[in-house]
Amino acid sequence: MRARTIWAQGGAVAAAAGLIGVAVADTVRARVDFNRDVRPILSENCFACHGFDEKTRLAGLRLDTAQGAARKLASGRSAVVPGKPQASELVRRITASGALKMPPESSGKKLTPAQIDTLTRWIAQGGSYAPHWSFVPPHRPAVPAIEDGPCIPPGLGGTRMASRESAPAVAERRPGSPGPQNLLRKGPPAPGGHASRPAPRGPASRPSSGNPIDAFIRAKLREKGLIPSPEADRRTLIRRVTLDLTGLPPTRDEVRAFLNDRGPDAYEKVVDRLLASPHYGERMALKWLDLARYADTHGYHIDSHRDMWRWRDWVIDAFNQNMPFDQFTIEQLAGDMLPGATLSQRIATGFNRNHPINFEGGAIPEEYAAAYIFDRIDTTATTWLALTVKCGQCHDHKFDPVTMRDYYGLYALFNNVPEEGLDGQRGNAKPFIKAPTPDQQAQMQSLQSQIAEKEAALRQRVAGRAGERQGWEREAAAELAAAVPAEGLLAHYPLDEGSGGVLREARDRTPAAAIVGKPAWGEGQVGSALALDGSTHADLGESIAFERTDGFSVCAWVNPAGNDHGALVARMGPAPDLRGWDLYLGDGRVYVHLIHQWESSAIRVSTKDALPLNQWSHVVATYDGSGKAAGVKVYVNGRPAELVVTHDTLAGSILAAGPLQLGRRQSGALFKGRLDEVRLYLRALAPEEAARLHEAGRLVPVLALPEEKRSPEQRAALEQRLFTRHDEPYRQLSGELADLRKRVENLDREIPTTMVMEEMPTPRETFLLIRGQYDKRGEKATPGIPAVFGGAGGPEVRNRLDFARWLVRPDHPLTARVAVNRLWEM
Repeated sequence: MRARTIWAQGGAVAAAAGLIGVAVADTVRARVDFNRDVRPILSENCFACHGFDEKTRLAGLRLDTAQGAARKLASGRSAVVPGKPQASELVRRITASGALKMPPESSGKKLTPAQIDTLTRWIAQGGSYAPHWSFVPPHRPAVPAIEDGPCIPPGLGGTRMASRESAPAVAERRPGSPGPQNLLRKGPPAPGGHASRPAPRGPASRPSSGNPIDAFIRAKLREKGLIPSPEADRRTLIRRVTLDLTGLPPTRDEVRAFLNDRGPDAYEKVVDRLLASPHYGERMALKWLDLARYADTHGYHIDSHRDMWRWRDWVIDAFNQNMPFDQFTIEQLAGDMLPGATLSQRIATGFNRNHPINFEGGAIPEEYAAAYIFDRIDTTATTWLALTVKCGQCHDHKFDPVTMRDYYGLYALFNNVPEEGLDGQRGNAKPFIKAPTPDQQAQMQSLQSQIAEKEAALRQRVAGRAGERQGWEREAAAELAAAVPAEGLLAHYPLDEGSGGVLREARDRTPAAAIVGKPAWGEGQVGSALALDGSTHADLGESIAFERTDGFSVCAWVNPAGNDHGALVARMGPAPDLRGWDLYLGDGRVYVHLIHQWESSAIRVSTKDALPLNQWSHVVATYDGSGKAAGVKVYVNGRPAELVVTHDTLAGSILAAGPLQLGRRQSGALFKGRLDEVRLYLRALAPEEAARLHEAGRLVPVLALPEEKRSPEQRAALEQRLFTRHDEPYRQLSGELADLRKRVENLDREIPTTMVMEEMPTPRETFLLIRGQYDKRGEKATPGIPAVFGGAGGPEVRNRLDFARWLVRPDHPLTARVAVNRLWEM
C-alpha cells in the first residue's frame, strides 16, 4: 500500500516522528532532568523577573542560562553553585521566609515542597542546564521492547506493521526516490510502491508485531495501567479512514464493497483508493490554506477581489502528487529563486502573498509595505517553526529567545519584493504573473504550433514571388497616397520641421503656429515629430473652431512617454466651465471631452484599453454632431476601440475662447511624449477611412526606405499589404493565421493571474524599526536567522532561498516537530 503524505523530508521528519516516544523511557528517573523537571518550575515562577527580557530583569539575576545563574550577585553569592545547594542563593531564597522568600508573596506564586525538593536535588546533582528541548535537533529513540499485545486499532491512529528494529515511523527519503517513503510499510515495497497489510482482526487477536508508533503508545499505556480499546469493526473502520483521508464519509456502495471484501488486502485497497482520490489533496490542503491565510479577497475595509486559486490548486496538487516536504517548503518560500524556476515553482511562492492588501485613499504606502513584511514573518515563523516571533517587531521577546535584532534579520529576508504599499484596486497586486492551467497550456501550445506552420507556409509563398515585388511596391505607394481622405480636411500638421520653434500647416491653409517653451524634435512615425516634455506646447491659433452641431474628426500619431494625464489636441476655455473640446490621454487611455459647462452639460468617453508606452499608436476621434455620447467614436491603429461613457449630458455650445493647442488644454494638462501627423476634419470620418489613414501612415515611410534599411516589423507589415492583394493562397493563409492569433489573444485573456514573490536586483536596506514604527529607523539590520539557532557558528542565510533550505536541513530542531505535530493533530 502506498503511503501518501507530503510531510517527509530527508531524515528530519523521520527523527521527529520518533519523538512520540521521547517521554517513554525508564518509568522511574532518579536523576533530575533540567528540561523535564526544572525548566517548567523556573518558567512558571521565576523567569518573569529573572529571565530573557533584560528590561524586566531584577537584581541583575538571570536564571534561564547557566552563565546568568552562576554570576556573582551584589551579595557576593551566586544563585546556583553546582553541587552545593547549601551555598546556592536560589535554595536559600526558596526555603526562606518573610521578605527574603522567593517568589515573593506579592507575585501570587508559591513553590510546592515537591518543587523545592526538585530544585535542591537538581543543584546537588550539578545544576546542569540544557537548551530547551525544542531547540535541540531530534534524535530517533529506540523502539520500546515490549511483549506482544493488542495493537492500537487502525481507526484510532495505529497501524498494523512489521518493521526493522528501531525503524523510524517515516523512513528517510532516499536520493532519487519519487517522494516520501511508506508510513504503512510491511517489509520492502511491492511493485508500484505498494505494501501489504493484514486484514483487520477481532479485538481478541494478539499480533506478533506492530508499527513502532504502536510500540511507544503501548508502552505508555502500560506505564499508566491503561488497556487499549477494542479494534474497530469494519463499518467503523472504513468510515474513520475515509473521513481521515478525504474529509468525506464513505458512500453506501463503498461501505458495502469493503464489508463484502474478505481478502487479506481489503483495507489496503480502500486506503489506496482514497489516496488516489482528488479529495485527498483537498482534505490535506485545508489546514495549509488556513496557515497561509488564503482568501479570495484583499481584506481591509474594501475587501476587493483577488485571484489566488492557482496557488490553492498548486497546494492540492502537491499533496495529491505526494511531493516531498523539503521541496514543498523550498518552492513556496523561494521557488522564484531556484535556477531556471518553472511556472509551477513561481506559482508556489504565492504562499507569502496571501496577506491582506490595502489601497485605501489617504493610507500611507510605506506603512502598509512594512505591514506586509510583518505579516510574512509572523506567518512563516508560525507555519514552519511554531514560534510567535511577532514580539520582536517592537522589542526583545519577553519569553522566547528571539531578540529584536533577530526579528529584523528575518525582515531583511522578506524586504526585497518589488511591491507597492497600496495596490490591488484592479485585482491582483504586483508582482503577479499569468498562470495558465495545464489545459490552457496545452491549448496555447497547440495554437502556437499551428501558427508556426502557417508562418512557414507564408514564407514559402513570399519567396516564390519575390521577382514581382518591386512592381507591387510602386503600385502600393500610389494607392496609399490616394487613400488618405481629403474631403473636409481643415488642417494637416506633418510636424516634419525637425528644428526651430515654428510649425506649418502642410498647404498653408492656416497661419504658422508657434511652439511655446523650448522646442524639441525627435524621430516620428513619418519623418520627424514634435517632442513634448510636459512644459512645452504649441499654439495653432483660433482659425479652427467646432460647434456642438458640427461633425468633426481629430487624428494624430501618438507616442506617450508615461502614464501622466495630458491633452494631445484641444481647444478649451478656462475653468470652471471648461467649454470646448479635446483629445486627451490619461493613464494611457484616450479620452474625448465635449463640454458646454463641466460637469452638468458635457460628454466624456474614454477607451477601455490603454495605449502602449514609448510606442507609436494612431488615434482617430470622430464626432457626428448629434450632441450624444453615442456619436463619438475612437479608432486606435485603424480599429474601433471599446469605449466607456461617464458623461452624456451635452446641451449647449462648445465654442471655446482661446487658441487650438497641441500638447496642452487651456492652461494645464501638458502632454509628455511625441506627436506626429496631426489632421483635423470638418466631418466624422468613416471606419474604413480611419483604417486607411492608419495604413498609409504605417506603410508610406516603409516604402520610402531602401530594402536593407527596413526593420523585420516593417518588412512584415509591407509584405502583408502587398501579398494579400496579389496572391490568393497567401491571402487565405493570412486569414487563417489571423484567426489563430485571435484565438491566442482570446485564450490569453482567459488566463488567470496569481500573485507571486520576486526578488529585486538590488536588495533594499533594512533597519530596526523603533517600536515597530515604519518611519522610525534604528540600526541597520542584515539578513539572518535568530541566534538561538546557531548564531555566528550557524549556517549562512542571506536570502529567502538560503532560509528555505535551512528550514529543511535534517538537523533543524523545529521544522520536523512542527510538521509531525500537525499531522498528529489531524
